[in-house]
Amino acid sequence: MSFDNTYLILILEAVPCKQPIKKYKNSYGEGEMKKGFISLIFIMILSISGCASLMPSETNIAISPWSEYAEVKKQFEKIEPYKTKISDLKDLSFDPEKNPNTTYLNYLNVRNLFINNPSVKTEDLPGGIQDCFINFEYCYAFEFKLENIKTEGQGNIVLRLLKFKEENLTTGPRVSFKVFLVGNLVVYKLPPEGTPHIRKYTLKKRPLGLLQDIGSDLKENMFSP
Repeated sequence: MSFDNTYLILILEAVPCKQPIKKYKNSYGEGEMKKGFISLIFIMILSISGCASLMPSETNIAISPWSEYAEVKKQFEKIEPYKTKISDLKDLSFDPEKNPNTTYLNYLNVRNLFINNPSVKTEDLPGGIQDCFINFEYCYAFEFKLENIKTEGQGNIVLRLLKFKEENLTTGPRVSFKVFLVGNLVVYKLPPEGTPHIRKYTLKKRPLGLLQDIGSDLKENMFSP
């Protein structure tokens, strides 16, 4: 393993070259310097040994019966307007009573979803939604969500711990599925909405690493004559 010379140059440039090494030792203390070097060596050893578990990770999950987009999409395709009943939805794992994070939409919610500007006419809407409006007292909908987002640290653990470079990879699906009912009968469904396969890479660089966290006053005290 090797450090990028750029980082070493930046660190050296952060220390005033006019200050004798002797004064630096006197102001900071040889014992503290040794501790710093020991800590740095310890971090390098952990990195070389491949401690991937040290990398941070974060998981955001909307609890549901599914974990993959293909799985829920396959079940969703089995829903047939004017054939599928609410009991069938439960058999397909679209159970509003058991699925957490299910959103209930009443008639007004459904209407606002489709009549979102004055130019939209009811007769231009899908037949199932028109029936929903006609039988508005029995019209409602469910929105089922699939969210399984994971963010994992990538790259060099040493550069990350020293705050020179932070890399993260975010993956997973974030999709919603809406079905519309009149009474116990499904009359319409919208195509899945969202992002089935999120893959997002983020990179954050800090040229001075940990030195950027040190205040200017502390820096002056450490290297003052």
